[in-house]
Amino acid sequence: MLITHLDSAKILSTIQAIPMAEDEVLMLLIATASSSQVQPIIQSLQEQGRPFFGAIFPGIIHGKNEITKGIIIKKWKAAAPPIIVKDVANRQLSGLENLNVPDIDHKLTAFTFVDGLTSHIDNFLDSLNNLFGGRVNFIGGGAGVMSFEQQICVFSNEGFFEDAAVICLVDHKVRLGVRHGWEKVAGPLVATQTERNVIHQLNWNNAFEEYKAIIKADSGKEITHENFFEIAKNYPFGIYRENEEDIVRDPFKVGENGELICFGEVKPHTVLNVLKGQPTTLIQAAQAAVNDCKEPESATLHAPETMVVNCISRRHFLENAFEDEMEIIVNEVGIANEALPHGILSLGEISSYGTGLLDIFNKTIVVGTFSH
Repeated sequence: MLITHLDSAKILSTIQAIPMAEDEVLMLLIATASSSQVQPIIQSLQEQGRPFFGAIFPGIIHGKNEITKGIIIKKWKAAAPPIIVKDVANRQLSGLENLNVPDIDHKLTAFTFVDGLTSHIDNFLDSLNNLFGGRVNFIGGGAGVMSFEQQICVFSNEGFFEDAAVICLVDHKVRLGVRHGWEKVAGPLVATQTERNVIHQLNWNNAFEEYKAIIKADSGKEITHENFFEIAKNYPFGIYRENEEDIVRDPFKVGENGELICFGEVKPHTVLNVLKGQPTTLIQAAQAAVNDCKEPESATLHAPETMVVNCISRRHFLENAFEDEMEIIVNEVGIANEALPHGILSLGEISSYGTGLLDIFNKTIVVGTFSH
């Protein structure tokens, strides 16, 4: 269900009218421009005693369209109540001890939304990997607003939080496609000095100076503090992975001393490539992500629900071609299942990947096709 108006009374009455079974939970995906509605929604749902969870994102997706003002509401069969995990930045992860996987003979799915502008997200995800192993598939993303100013952004029956994550286990199977389409233009480089999501040195040189020289050599453009985001959106880093696509890290800001600030952590001595893309290669990657969700025996899609997690900076890079990327998914999924995909434009994409463990990505598209 998509709600695009901002009338609080109508939003609350619409939500109150949704029929729910005892084992169902509501997921709410809220675009930044509708964030003022979160507090009254939380209060109303708490009063009704309905289980719910969700987050605020730079944008939401309905069909092939980006929605900057609106709310998407979905019902899922819950395998456990939603859990808020607090204090991600200081690694306390308060509340994680309350999360348990029911003893079920098939993989559950964990919706995972985390404050995309907090630190130590990798530590949080490592803790989830250690807790769940390969028993759960993950899909979700970094929450927050496009201004890159950290604020309260994830919520559940427990309330509304900053520097936190919300996790909800649902009893649905999911097939996942995780692709990006960016290609190497320079590297390898060694991140010789880093601190969480900040790269101080590349190849023992000032990170910004090294990065600037690579961009100048490839494009002839001079990147500065003032135009950094506009140019850097075309040149993300890729964390090298043998026999797999690099995991993208997106530098979005340069600090006063030439440090590069990324969405997602970069560990010391990580081997990086500088990547570059074309709209055609990114759109091809979206097709590959859909193909990864198809049944291997029949190459068909079986998915009453499809969720897309797409990076907000990927969307900005694609500009008008964003609808072309989403149209591929709509044509494949919508035609097959008569249901439009929905999703989020995130500050980092969260998904199971490769061996089945989860990671956080940048400038990547995640497609999840759900069945019961």
